[in-house]
Amino acid sequence: MGATDSKLAFRKGVFRLYEEQNISASDDYWTGFWTLPESLEDIYSLIGANDIRKIRDASKGNLETLFDKLLDRIDSIIHSPSFPSPEFPVLHLLNCIRILTRLMPYIYENPENAHWEGFFFWTPRSVKKPSSSVDTEKNDLYDTIPPRGQQLVTLTIDLLYLAGFTVPSTLLKTPDTPRVVYAIWEEGVGSTKSLGMQRDLDQNRTEVLRLLTVLFSKSIYTTPSHTLTREDLWLGYVMTKLDKKIILVLLCSLINTSCKYDPLGWGVPYNHLMVANPREPLVAMCLRTLLILLDYRSPPTVELLHELDQHRQFVPPVQRTEGSATPDSATSQDALDSPSTSTPNDPRRLSTASHSTDIQSLLLSADDTADAHDNPFKYYLSKLHREKDFVFLMDGIHRILINPLQASNTYLPRSTKRIQCNVEMLMLCWRLMESNQRFKDFLTGSNRALDLMVILIYYSVESKSDIAQVGVVRMCAFILQTLSSEREFGIQLNNPFTGHSALPALSRLPAFHGTYGDYLINSIVGLITSTHGALASLYPALILTITNVSPYLKNLSVTTASRLVALFNSVSAPVFMLADESNHRLTGYLLEILNNISQYHFADNPNVVYAIVRNHARFDKLFNFDLNEALAEMDRLRQLKEERRQSLEGHDPKGAVTVQSLTGSPLSQHTYSKFKPTDPWVQLWYPQFPMETIRAMLGYLVPQVEKKCTQEGLTTDAQILGYLRSVTMVGILPQRHPIFIRKFQWGEALVIWFRSMLWGQAYLAAMLSHHSPWNGTNVRLFQIKHEKPASSSSSAASSPAASPRKPRSSFSSSPSASAPVAASSSLPAVQSPITAARRPSSVLSSASVSNSTPRPSINTAHPVSTTPPVPPPKDNAQTATDIEH
Repeated sequence: MGATDSKLAFRKGVFRLYEEQNISASDDYWTGFWTLPESLEDIYSLIGANDIRKIRDASKGNLETLFDKLLDRIDSIIHSPSFPSPEFPVLHLLNCIRILTRLMPYIYENPENAHWEGFFFWTPRSVKKPSSSVDTEKNDLYDTIPPRGQQLVTLTIDLLYLAGFTVPSTLLKTPDTPRVVYAIWEEGVGSTKSLGMQRDLDQNRTEVLRLLTVLFSKSIYTTPSHTLTREDLWLGYVMTKLDKKIILVLLCSLINTSCKYDPLGWGVPYNHLMVANPREPLVAMCLRTLLILLDYRSPPTVELLHELDQHRQFVPPVQRTEGSATPDSATSQDALDSPSTSTPNDPRRLSTASHSTDIQSLLLSADDTADAHDNPFKYYLSKLHREKDFVFLMDGIHRILINPLQASNTYLPRSTKRIQCNVEMLMLCWRLMESNQRFKDFLTGSNRALDLMVILIYYSVESKSDIAQVGVVRMCAFILQTLSSEREFGIQLNNPFTGHSALPALSRLPAFHGTYGDYLINSIVGLITSTHGALASLYPALILTITNVSPYLKNLSVTTASRLVALFNSVSAPVFMLADESNHRLTGYLLEILNNISQYHFADNPNVVYAIVRNHARFDKLFNFDLNEALAEMDRLRQLKEERRQSLEGHDPKGAVTVQSLTGSPLSQHTYSKFKPTDPWVQLWYPQFPMETIRAMLGYLVPQVEKKCTQEGLTTDAQILGYLRSVTMVGILPQRHPIFIRKFQWGEALVIWFRSMLWGQAYLAAMLSHHSPWNGTNVRLFQIKHEKPASSSSSAASSPAASPRKPRSSFSSSPSASAPVAASSSLPAVQSPITAARRPSSVLSSASVSNSTPRPSINTAHPVSTTPPVPPPKDNAQTATDIEH
């Protein structure tokens, strides 16, 4: 039969599925589903979305028979000792896999099918025993076999280790050996051997992993408010019923394949234009499958997460006074005694004794604890401890994460390909950091953490102006906050940043000479001042990153000190503090930064001290804060803004750039948010501001500096800095306060956000492959927005050196995923990436930044969900804690 005839016959067979009811299971018609299609293209072009829906809704009997036939065929091939053979060819197996991949999303998409799905896939089946066995009892005439869902997941995982299909046939010792051989694909964690690289095996692994991902994709068809509360039986089976050895082999195969990949290969320019690399799609599928497995949370864990959220919401924070520290319950275990000492019994410091981590030793060391039963993949990942495993993991992670920087920083335009799985690798790195404290200690105790910080800043700067990629910026901010909670990272920031000139132009700072700490602070302030409010909900996470590391910073440059104090001037202005009931927390965070620098490294940071002294009037204004005066100033600024608008209306020259003053900002947004500050509200937080240290320092230094300038003729900054270096503040400043390290903490809303972003990345990647199993289905976890192709002129404006870049999307989950921090005109207005914008945006202190040129992509819009899954927290959920005043 020719190719055209076989396609026509297959197409007629699809019609028959919904035109004819209850086709006999013994009919030879069913064999056409794995014998007639010749390619993946045939499956997707000849089985249309409407066809599947008609079969699902009008002919469930035939659909059930089709599933049974496909499962039986896969089972027969797996257990055939002669596979592959003319009777059991590879194409038949691939067709079964592809048809299942094509069908399953349409089973999930319709909520009305939930009962049928649960009954058909997850109800144990009874089959009649062979007639040769004679039993007197009627019940003894039947055997109970596993549910179809369990069989489908088991067969799919077995296919990942089928000799001659996904692993080499040479692993079979004898012809009678079972063809399923559980062997780790690549050397690395748990294995010192590689099974080799074969193009056909890689392509088959990709096909099977795609099916496995589709089986686990039920979350896509669940609304954000229900994605945690509805149990996923498909993932639940893997977590609770799969053998430990299989779990470990699968875990190590996915990790090693992902981290072994080198996107540069031999480093030959333009090699990606001549030869396609089948390993990249496999690596991407490995990463997504691994992340989906690690993201699973059992119902008891979800319930506990909900209880913790309720606790954080309703338990008021404990007040703090200057010179003493009483952290609230969320942070009491995170407080450090001092920046130079650590608690001997700190539970975060785990032993790093060297033990073998092969499969057998991992099995022996894994206890049958609640953690293991909740998510064994995450549990075993937390058990890694060998330094050579951590080196292997970080080398692989760094190779993929650094690729966008390499692709955008080449002499030959587009000579290096930009791979499409760097965001997924960033997610894996984050998962490793949160799951394995030993890994995080290894990372933050070396220069690798500094390299990761530079990469995170590059991703943030690259994505900051694209609303479709704000999720990447959000994740980078959270990872930076996670890194900053480690003391060793803060100390590492004092190393000089000698490689700054080699960075891509996008993330280089002008005339930069300083430490990694300088680079971090300047980059964070740059993100805040140049994004027009798009990152307003991330201000706490970004500023808390600086707060966490501030006790360890030394020798900050003049530029860094100036920008840090300028940021304080903005957030301490009444027009910002009074714009929203939570804005004052940012003022407290900035005060804490300056306190830490002054108390712990006064002599090593004369530039910061001098910047504070030069701006003493702003601090004095905060020390003598009065609500009535602040409201009067806000009204004055509003009037000035209105007068300026009227005078400039119709006279704005084309191409003019608006730069707003830090101190003379226009009207605050409090009129839009309808928030009315009152004296009782001010008294709740203002007395708790940590102002004693700065007040004591200014009270001593300002008169001394003025005296030196008038009596001794100090006229230059260098002379004043020299004097400040010689000053001792012993007995002047109050006793050093303990340091609070505010870790990133997960909440329900953030778990939903991460899951929606993970599945959004998977959805977008599948769309770009032209054979997306989810395309056209009724996705509920996020919304899809199709972007029009960019004009040729816009394309020409992009950097010629950068390789084609996969468009990224922001995947939001619920309005409560991050409680926004309202802004005044002194800071960008609230434009939460998760909630719809409610206030106009404005500029902090830099020129307006043009948005990036739109690119052809598929973007997810914000979900139409008016009922958040959890009540909005009092402060941003991602910041882990309110400021302890």
